[in-house]
Amino acid sequence: MSTIAQTLNQIQELQSEIKKSGVESWFVRELMNFTSVVFFQYLSHVVLEESKERLGSLSQKAAKYYELAGQPELFDEFTRFSNMGQFTCIWNAYEKYLRQKYLVDYGSTKNKLINELFLDLIRRAEPLGSEKMKEEFEVMRSTRNSLHDGGVVRKSNSPCSGKFFGAAYRFYPGEPVTPLRVVEVAFVMWRHYQAFEAVSNP
Repeated sequence: MSTIAQTLNQIQELQSEIKKSGVESWFVRELMNFTSVVFFQYLSHVVLEESKERLGSLSQKAAKYYELAGQPELFDEFTRFSNMGQFTCIWNAYEKYLRQKYLVDYGSTKNKLINELFLDLIRRAEPLGSEKMKEEFEVMRSTRNSLHDGGVVRKSNSPCSGKFFGAAYRFYPGEPVTPLRVVEVAFVMWRHYQAFEAVSNP
């Protein structure tokens, strides 16, 4: 399991890559804003952990923080709830980008489910790495869908699996889903954006 410090380092890596690209669009701004908020949310935990030895006598609230932070189950729940909310936010921006991209390049998106729209967008645009993109999209979509049932795959769903950011994920009916790390989600969405835009603006 990744540490918060590793997540902060990855966020800085992604933001540096985006800045170097010089690309500007509302979706890129959303990625930057999103990762900045996640960075800010987690930064206080790193600062407090680094300051623990130097604080000496602790205030009542600081003492309570360290007490709670030492409870693995609480930290796991904090991470799970944060991850679910963060993933939902960035997924909404990603889906909006895909729908706008499809509308501008190929026409109406009316009555198209997002998975149908994505596959049609891939088929029409033929971006580099399209098979990998389809697999990554399906992992993200299956994860998003599981959030409707508290992170568990619906019993009516068909089993599926796929790779995402070098790790294998499986989705079996009635089983809990392994959460995606939101910084990896942001990286993948950035890659998808680059692939689609490269086709539109060769």
